[in-house]
Amino acid sequence: MQIVLYDTTLRDGAQTEGVSFSTEDKLRIAQRIDDYGIHYIEGGFPGSNPKDREFFDRAAEMTWRHARITAFGATRYKHREVGERSHGGGFAVLSDADRDDCRQIFPVSGRDGSRNYD
Repeated sequence: MQIVLYDTTLRDGAQTEGVSFSTEDKLRIAQRIDDYGIHYIEGGFPGSNPKDREFFDRAAEMTWRHARITAFGATRYKHREVGERSHGGGFAVLSDADRDDCRQIFPVSGRDGSRNYD
């Protein structure tokens, strides 16, 4: 069994009252998280603000020993390419849609992962 760690400090942690990470803060924190061997670091929501877009642009130019930098996104905006800002690292999607809604948007069948929409 392999355990994969996914850190959300840069997005979810930034929602704490009184916390406002600069781009430099986020890059330094991400480097420390990478030093700990974490597999994925969610860098923020690049479709929501310029600071997160800058983070992803700069993070794409850096060398990461362990982590892949991922982007958070929402399924709310049809045809919006939020994931491309992750520069190939990956992205997480928060969805409040049920399985039938997802089948209309994503080409899935009962055999290829639609169980994940339950």
